[in-house]
Amino acid sequence: MPSHGHQLSSLARSSSRKAARPVRFPLHFRSVCLFEISAAVPGGGSASLPTVKRFASAGCDNLVKIWGFREDTEKWVEEEVLDGHTDWVRDVAWAPNIGLPRSYIATASQDKTVIVWTKDSQNAPWHKTVLDGGHNGKFADVVWRVSWSLAGNILAVSCGDGKVTLWKENLRGAWECVSEMNA
Repeated sequence: MPSHGHQLSSLARSSSRKAARPVRFPLHFRSVCLFEISAAVPGGGSASLPTVKRFASAGCDNLVKIWGFREDTEKWVEEEVLDGHTDWVRDVAWAPNIGLPRSYIATASQDKTVIVWTKDSQNAPWHKTVLDGGHNGKFADVVWRVSWSLAGNILAVSCGDGKVTLWKENLRGAWECVSEMNA
């Protein structure tokens, strides 16, 4: 997304318009520094259900904010705030939704933690699960990046010590490290 002055902009296709048009994100949506945004990418759903435009932002206020686009006002509004980190949130990744019954967001923080946020339905609250990185519930170093697989079922976590771990939710709903790689 390119930045224009005090706005971020992207191209979006409106259901009421045939051509793509710029969609502007006012930078005042984060009163403090912004590190990362991640869009909710719908997929695998029913054609009769409306597409909801959303993104999550992460920054140095230690929070993750969920934003939704209102077609009637053509404005982005803050819908929810996810509070769980004690230091800057360095990355946020919204898992691809390919017909999964839940929404997943992963966040990486300067506080050496990764949180997987889970939402069971549109009106349900977000539930947080802190991944156990093996160092008193934290990772060995700052967690810089999180990234979901294309299917949205495996989470890659990259830390400042050069280690990358892969995580998967087991059948009991617990997150397990399934692979580990060192730089």
